[in-house]
Amino acid sequence: SPRKVGIRTFDDMLRLVVLLLVTILSASALPAWSNDDLPELNKIRRYAFGKAYSCGGSYLLSGLNVASPGSAPGNQIDLLYNGACGSDTDFEASFAGDDFALIADLGTEADLKNVSAHRAFNYKNVAGSDNMFMNTVPAKNGHTYAVLRTEGGGIGAPTTRVLYAFQTVEGCEDPAAHCVFDYAVLSYKV
Repeated sequence: SPRKVGIRTFDDMLRLVVLLLVTILSASALPAWSNDDLPELNKIRRYAFGKAYSCGGSYLLSGLNVASPGSAPGNQIDLLYNGACGSDTDFEASFAGDDFALIADLGTEADLKNVSAHRAFNYKNVAGSDNMFMNTVPAKNGHTYAVLRTEGGGIGAPTTRVLYAFQTVEGCEDPAAHCVFDYAVLSYKV
Protein backbone atom coordinates (compact mmCIF):
# COMPACT_ATOMS: atom_id res chain seq x y z
CA SER A 1 0.00 0.00 0.00
CA PRO A 2 1.27 3.51 -0.73
CA ARG A 3 2.78 5.38 2.19
CA LYS A 4 0.94 8.53 3.26
CA VAL A 5 3.08 11.61 3.64
CA GLY A 6 1.83 14.62 5.51
CA ILE A 7 1.41 16.28 8.85
CA ARG A 8 0.10 13.72 11.33
CA THR A 9 0.59 15.43 14.66
CA PHE A 10 0.89 18.79 16.28
CA ASP A 11 4.63 18.09 16.75
CA ASP A 12 5.04 17.58 12.98
CA MET A 13 3.27 20.89 12.34
CA LEU A 14 5.45 22.67 14.94
CA ARG A 15 8.66 21.29 13.37
CA LEU A 16 7.52 22.50 9.96
CA VAL A 17 6.75 26.02 11.26
CA VAL A 18 10.13 26.23 13.03
CA LEU A 19 11.94 25.05 9.90
CA LEU A 20 10.16 27.66 7.77
CA LEU A 21 10.94 30.45 10.26
CA VAL A 22 14.61 29.51 10.45
CA THR A 23 14.82 29.46 6.64
CA ILE A 24 13.13 32.86 6.29
CA LEU A 25 15.20 34.50 9.04
CA SER A 26 18.46 33.08 7.67
CA ALA A 27 17.74 34.38 4.19
CA SER A 28 16.85 37.86 5.47
CA ALA A 29 20.08 38.07 7.50
CA LEU A 30 22.25 37.74 4.38
CA PRO A 31 23.41 40.95 2.69
CA ALA A 32 21.51 41.81 -0.47
CA TRP A 33 24.08 41.78 -3.28
CA SER A 34 23.33 42.30 -6.92
CA ASN A 35 25.47 42.55 -10.01
CA ASP A 36 24.93 46.32 -9.84
CA ASP A 37 26.97 46.36 -6.61
CA LEU A 38 30.02 44.80 -8.27
CA PRO A 39 32.56 46.54 -10.47
CA GLU A 40 33.10 45.42 -14.05
CA LEU A 41 36.36 43.47 -14.26
CA ASN A 42 39.27 44.31 -16.57
CA LYS A 43 37.66 47.49 -17.89
CA ILE A 44 39.90 50.56 -17.87
CA ARG A 45 38.19 53.65 -16.46
CA ARG A 46 39.43 57.20 -15.99
CA TYR A 47 39.00 58.95 -12.64
CA ALA A 48 40.20 62.22 -11.09
CA PHE A 49 40.68 62.94 -7.41
CA GLY A 50 40.06 66.45 -6.15
CA LYS A 51 42.58 67.89 -3.71
CA ALA A 52 44.59 65.50 -1.56
CA TYR A 53 42.77 64.47 1.62
CA SER A 54 45.04 66.43 4.00
CA CYS A 55 44.99 69.51 1.73
CA GLY A 56 41.28 70.29 1.95
CA GLY A 57 40.02 67.07 0.40
CA SER A 58 37.49 64.57 1.73
CA TYR A 59 36.71 60.88 1.34
CA LEU A 60 34.35 61.79 -1.49
CA LEU A 61 36.85 64.09 -3.29
CA SER A 62 40.08 62.26 -2.46
CA GLY A 63 38.88 58.64 -2.33
CA LEU A 64 37.90 55.99 -4.84
CA ASN A 65 35.32 53.28 -4.28
CA VAL A 66 35.98 50.81 -7.11
CA ALA A 67 32.47 49.34 -6.89
CA SER A 68 30.80 52.73 -7.37
CA PRO A 69 33.21 55.44 -8.59
CA GLY A 70 32.28 58.98 -7.60
CA SER A 71 30.67 57.94 -4.34
CA ALA A 72 31.94 56.83 -0.99
CA PRO A 73 28.99 54.93 0.50
CA GLY A 74 29.40 54.81 4.25
CA ASN A 75 32.93 56.21 3.80
CA GLN A 76 33.94 52.89 2.25
CA ILE A 77 36.78 53.71 -0.10
CA ASP A 78 39.44 51.51 -1.65
CA LEU A 79 42.09 54.16 -2.36
CA LEU A 80 42.91 57.51 -0.77
CA TYR A 81 44.97 60.29 -2.33
CA ASN A 82 46.69 62.06 0.59
CA GLY A 83 49.24 64.75 1.36
CA ALA A 84 49.33 68.04 3.25
CA CYS A 85 49.34 71.26 1.23
CA GLY A 86 52.86 72.02 0.03
CA SER A 87 54.17 68.51 0.81
CA ASP A 88 54.64 65.24 -1.01
CA THR A 89 51.59 63.14 -1.85
CA ASP A 90 50.92 59.44 -1.43
CA PHE A 91 48.37 56.71 -1.99
CA GLU A 92 46.88 54.74 0.92
CA ALA A 93 44.47 51.82 0.91
CA SER A 94 44.06 50.67 4.54
CA PHE A 95 41.80 52.78 6.75
CA ALA A 96 40.35 50.73 9.63
CA GLY A 97 41.30 47.96 12.03
CA ASP A 98 39.51 45.29 9.96
CA ASP A 99 41.11 46.42 6.70
CA PHE A 100 44.27 45.04 5.18
CA ALA A 101 45.79 46.60 2.10
CA LEU A 102 49.10 46.75 0.32
CA ILE A 103 50.21 48.83 -2.67
CA ALA A 104 53.05 48.15 -5.10
CA ASP A 105 54.58 50.78 -7.35
CA LEU A 106 55.21 48.96 -10.64
CA GLY A 107 57.06 51.99 -12.03
CA THR A 108 56.86 53.82 -15.33
CA GLU A 109 57.61 50.84 -17.57
CA ALA A 110 54.45 48.92 -16.59
CA ASP A 111 51.47 49.56 -18.84
CA LEU A 112 48.04 49.30 -17.21
CA LYS A 113 46.77 47.30 -20.20
CA ASN A 114 49.33 44.58 -19.43
CA VAL A 115 48.66 44.25 -15.68
CA SER A 116 46.88 40.98 -14.89
CA ALA A 117 46.15 39.39 -11.53
CA HIS A 118 49.42 37.45 -11.88
CA ARG A 119 51.50 40.42 -13.05
CA ALA A 120 50.16 42.57 -10.20
CA PHE A 121 52.43 40.48 -7.98
CA ASN A 122 55.34 39.87 -10.37
CA TYR A 123 55.12 42.29 -13.29
CA LYS A 124 58.34 41.11 -14.95
CA ASN A 125 57.17 37.48 -14.67
CA VAL A 126 60.68 36.47 -13.55
CA ALA A 127 61.34 34.30 -10.50
CA GLY A 128 62.66 36.42 -7.65
CA SER A 129 61.39 39.69 -9.18
CA ASP A 130 58.25 39.98 -7.10
CA ASN A 131 56.74 43.44 -6.77
CA MET A 132 57.37 45.15 -3.43
CA PHE A 133 54.13 45.90 -1.59
CA MET A 134 53.92 48.59 1.11
CA ASN A 135 51.25 50.30 3.25
CA THR A 136 51.60 53.62 1.42
CA VAL A 137 53.48 54.66 -1.71
CA PRO A 138 54.51 58.06 -3.05
CA ALA A 139 52.13 59.40 -5.70
CA LYS A 140 54.13 59.89 -8.91
CA ASN A 141 52.89 60.92 -12.35
CA GLY A 142 53.21 58.25 -15.04
CA HIS A 143 53.54 55.35 -12.58
CA THR A 144 51.45 52.18 -12.48
CA TYR A 145 50.39 50.70 -9.14
CA ALA A 146 48.76 47.46 -7.97
CA VAL A 147 46.59 47.28 -4.85
CA LEU A 148 45.41 44.26 -2.88
CA ARG A 149 42.78 45.12 -0.27
CA THR A 150 40.51 43.15 2.07
CA GLU A 151 37.82 44.73 4.17
CA GLY A 152 35.74 43.47 7.06
CA GLY A 153 35.76 39.80 7.85
CA GLY A 154 34.86 39.80 11.50
CA ILE A 155 33.07 36.70 12.74
CA GLY A 156 29.84 36.42 10.80
CA ALA A 157 30.55 39.59 8.80
CA PRO A 158 30.95 39.70 5.03
CA THR A 159 34.47 40.13 3.67
CA THR A 160 35.36 41.98 0.50
CA ARG A 161 38.61 41.34 -1.37
CA VAL A 162 39.66 43.47 -4.31
CA LEU A 163 42.72 43.51 -6.54
CA TYR A 164 43.06 46.46 -8.89
CA ALA A 165 45.70 48.41 -10.76
CA PHE A 166 45.90 52.07 -11.67
CA GLN A 167 48.17 54.28 -13.76
CA THR A 168 48.59 57.96 -12.92
CA VAL A 169 48.26 60.48 -15.72
CA GLU A 170 48.81 63.98 -14.29
CA GLY A 171 48.55 66.19 -11.23
CA CYS A 172 49.29 63.48 -8.68
CA GLU A 173 52.42 65.07 -7.23
CA ASP A 174 50.66 68.33 -6.24
CA PRO A 175 48.26 67.96 -3.28
CA ALA A 176 46.26 71.03 -4.41
CA ALA A 177 45.75 69.70 -7.97
CA HIS A 178 43.41 67.11 -9.45
CA CYS A 179 45.15 63.72 -9.63
CA VAL A 180 44.02 62.05 -12.86
CA PHE A 181 44.48 58.31 -13.35
CA ASP A 182 43.18 55.25 -15.17
CA TYR A 183 42.29 52.09 -13.24
CA ALA A 184 41.05 48.56 -13.79
CA VAL A 185 39.60 46.10 -11.28
CA LEU A 186 41.31 42.73 -11.79
CA SER A 187 39.48 40.71 -9.13
CA TYR A 188 36.58 41.46 -6.78
CA LYS A 189 35.07 39.00 -4.31
CA VAL A 190 32.43 39.44 -1.63
